[in-house]
Amino acid sequence: MYNINILSNQIKNAEYRLKLYQWKYFINGNIENLIKEKKKTLINFNNERILIFVKEKKENEVNKINKIRYDYIYRFLLNYNGNIEKIIELENLSDYLIKNRKILDKKILEKKYKELILLRNAFARSIGFNNYLEYKYFVFGINNSDVDNNIKFFSNNYIKNINYLSYKECVEKLKKYTENILKKNKQLNYILKFLDKINFRLKNIKLNIKQSEHKKSAGSTIDLSIPKKILLNINLNDGIGYFLIFMHEIGHALYFSNIRQKYYEIKKTLNSIFDEGIALFFEKITVSKDFMTNILELDYISCDEIFYLKNNLLLTCVLFENDIYSERLNDNLDEVWGKYASKYYVNELSHWSKEHFFFSEPGYHYPYLLGSFLADSLSTYFKKNNISLISKEMGQFLNNKIFKKGSLLNQNDFFNEILFLR
Repeated sequence: MYNINILSNQIKNAEYRLKLYQWKYFINGNIENLIKEKKKTLINFNNERILIFVKEKKENEVNKINKIRYDYIYRFLLNYNGNIEKIIELENLSDYLIKNRKILDKKILEKKYKELILLRNAFARSIGFNNYLEYKYFVFGINNSDVDNNIKFFSNNYIKNINYLSYKECVEKLKKYTENILKKNKQLNYILKFLDKINFRLKNIKLNIKQSEHKKSAGSTIDLSIPKKILLNINLNDGIGYFLIFMHEIGHALYFSNIRQKYYEIKKTLNSIFDEGIALFFEKITVSKDFMTNILELDYISCDEIFYLKNNLLLTCVLFENDIYSERLNDNLDEVWGKYASKYYVNELSHWSKEHFFFSEPGYHYPYLLGSFLADSLSTYFKKNNISLISKEMGQFLNNKIFKKGSLLNQNDFFNEILFLR
């Protein structure tokens, strides 16, 4: 007989170990131990009886907290139940492509990626979904029925007609304008100055700052134990590009470290739209007039174009994945990508082989896209209400309206309040 409390603790401990290995992977660059831990977790939770127990209890349980816990545990177990050999095959191929996609011949990469899509879809169907993308949207807490309508709305109302040359010129202008200011040894001070203005501290956030010119720019935030232990990794170097990543990860870290719910209330969904939305909002604050003039002490120059084309790219990625996970795999992937990349002006900005989420976290471009528009909506809301982006009033709004509520935040009510997607 299984007990919900025992299962809860087992899963909590498994998550903690997995996230600890993610942290170690960033520190030492050794992915092998992380892969071993993922496979160990697969084996430990590969028990169909547990899945059936949770599903039956979730449907019958009346206690609200236990319903939340059953729901979260069910989502977690979907990752670690089914045909263990197929899941390990899927994990092995996914890890291989994550590590080698940049050095593989394009034809071999496409062949292996198509194999991975078929494996992922087979796994998703074995647990009751039409394809892997539908399963991932479920895990992210996204209503599949909203996806098509939202994509149509975005493409008709928010996509900007901007060419790559204009985007590149804007990026270069911003780089040159800030190059003497955003040195790596000054960036943390600017962030601390900004956090002080909006009345936040790096409480419960452990910083791991690297300064390497030889490692590609990278950052990650790991919610090891919400809200008490948040790990923020950043590979720091000179320039606006690295500083934008730093600000992005600070957004993630503040979101996690200020949630005020019980563990399984937090974990019932990832609430990835708000998680990414806040991170992208902090990124966009960096090039705002308020930030440039008050934190960097520079005259303001407009550079909003650097985000316009990125929104176009996110939509392109969403449409590309929707196509390929429908198993239209006889088509050349360059042609599938080109169909949307040309329409949304991102041919020169990226290529499907360069988008790491396709290999590491399929389906994540969609919540990232919604998060980007959430960030834009927040900026518009504060501007209409004459609230500075570096004020205590702005920080208080984020804390009370978003951070504290965590995944219990009513998404539709909040969107209506800030006139999201209007």
